[in-house]
Amino acid sequence: MPRRLPGTHWKRLERQERGEGLYLIAWIDERPVGHLLLKWGDSPLSPESSLWPTLSDISVHLNYRSRGIGSQLMEHAEQIAARRGCRQVWLSVALDNPRARALYERRGYRQTSLDTHVSRWPYLDEHGQERWQEETCVRLEKSLSART
Repeated sequence: MPRRLPGTHWKRLERQERGEGLYLIAWIDERPVGHLLLKWGDSPLSPESSLWPTLSDISVHLNYRSRGIGSQLMEHAEQIAARRGCRQVWLSVALDNPRARALYERRGYRQTSLDTHVSRWPYLDEHGQERWQEETCVRLEKSLSART
């Protein structure tokens, strides 16, 4: 998995404990091979932001890609959101990540505007030093049908 700052995964679990999201982890045997954070109420565009959950930090270990793990994580998150009464979900994807964008579009996500934004986060390099990475992203949205 991508190298994160110590405590990143714990912060996601704490968010879950506060009821602000759900941290999904895909496992093969005892090895975590993917994760996704489903966050509640992150849409700045809607007064009903709790009905606009965000999928973020979607990642599958390089050795396990193209096996449907990312799709399964997304499907599960979408089902949870629909059961909570959410009408749609959204995510951001980097402009220079066509592989991920193709997956999202196959799953029904569509770009709703031409606006871009910059996403920036810290990570640990191969020497354990904190560095910053940033990506120019677009927002994709998906309407959810009523699911049980």
